[in-house]
Amino acid sequence: MAKHFEDYLKSQACFFLFLLVLLLLVVPHRCSTVPNTPSRPPSNFMAMFEAAMHEVPSGPNPTSNK
Repeated sequence: MAKHFEDYLKSQACFFLFLLVLLLLVVPHRCSTVPNTPSRPPSNFMAMFEAAMHEVPSGPNPTSNK
C-alpha cells in the first residue's frame, strides 16, 4: 500500500512541476499580448519590474562617475 502511495505522490509532483513550467512559459506571452491599460495590475507590475531591473547597475558604469 505504501508503494502505491509513493508512486502517487511522485506522479503528482511531476504533474505539478509540469504545470508550473507550462505556467511560466505561457504567462509572459499572455502579458505581452494584452494592451497596456492602467486597469491591469500584471502588466503594470511587469513594467515596474523591468524598470527596476534596468536601474540596477550590472557593473562599474563609467557614465555615472562624478
